[in-house]
Amino acid sequence: ERAVLSTIVFEPVRIYELESLKVDDFTHPFHKNLFKAILALNEQDKPIDEEFIKEQLQKSNSFDEVTFLDVIAVTPISNLKTYIE
Repeated sequence: ERAVLSTIVFEPVRIYELESLKVDDFTHPFHKNLFKAILALNEQDKPIDEEFIKEQLQKSNSFDEVTFLDVIAVTPISNLKTYIE
């Protein structure tokens, strides 16, 4: 989960590769909230970056800095499709 999310944070243009992924596919509550925030930013045509994500998560009172740092500390992956499957 963290690898998929980290990839999108660092390479937002790859969000189109997540079309089959749903919020409920994530097991960790913060990962679900992070994915929702990413989708919301994408729908609003806002940048998917650390600052905008943090702001979006704070709106719903679901920002957790430690867990967010755990996500972005993971190296982005090249083959998202394999991880999603």
